[in-house]
Amino acid sequence: MRIYSKFEEIQSFLSISNESFDLEDFINRYIFSAQDKITILDKILKFINLFEMFKSIKPFMKTINNCILQSLEITAENIDDYDELLLKTTLFKLLNEFIEYQKLSKKDFVLDYLTGSFKSMQLQPLIINLGLMVKPIYTDLSYVKKIEDLEQVEVSYVSGDNKEIEIKSRIDKWISRQRLDLNQQEETRFQLIREFENLIMEYSIEKGTSQYKRLMNEVNEMLTLKFTILSLMDSVSEDIAPIPIK
Repeated sequence: MRIYSKFEEIQSFLSISNESFDLEDFINRYIFSAQDKITILDKILKFINLFEMFKSIKPFMKTINNCILQSLEITAENIDDYDELLLKTTLFKLLNEFIEYQKLSKKDFVLDYLTGSFKSMQLQPLIINLGLMVKPIYTDLSYVKKIEDLEQVEVSYVSGDNKEIEIKSRIDKWISRQRLDLNQQEETRFQLIREFENLIMEYSIEKGTSQYKRLMNEVNEMLTLKFTILSLMDSVSEDIAPIPIK
């Protein structure tokens, strides 16, 4: 009974309907021991309570729920890794939503404002600041509808045709499967370009065209944003300077 009460508490907090609440299926699919299931549910409860002041905003909570499920899909070496996975997955999603909503570039916002403003913040103030920053998104009904329509595309750079959206969605999934290390940025970027080139061939996009160059820049920005989140996370509650993003 204990484990089911935890599922109910999470569902109630996030205001997820019965037909849309898939957490138990994901837990059973990716977490095998009974003790690990209880541990991960405790981690999720601790994590979502960071968003207490935003729990009445249902679209916001729906995004948090999606981030929890996405975190469970990532293979972790240790059950304790899920604390970090939950946080990084959610930070990336919220920042990505804010950038898309405000139409801001990574140069103008991510590398400058974020790493400068949020560096060395404690976790709870960081969550509150990010939550307040994205709160207008989830009260804008037209944008909420757009998010729902593109729910299956984790990175919604909506410009372009379906072919471009599919490529960037597949690149995002590829990035999510990597164990990113700030000390191996160049190697990871090389692997990203190789994956991108394979997709370009698959979708019959000609190299050297303006479309090709634009897509190349955008997928590089996707990886840069991931590394920025990683650098930001490394600086939370620490006095050391984050490793520069290349």
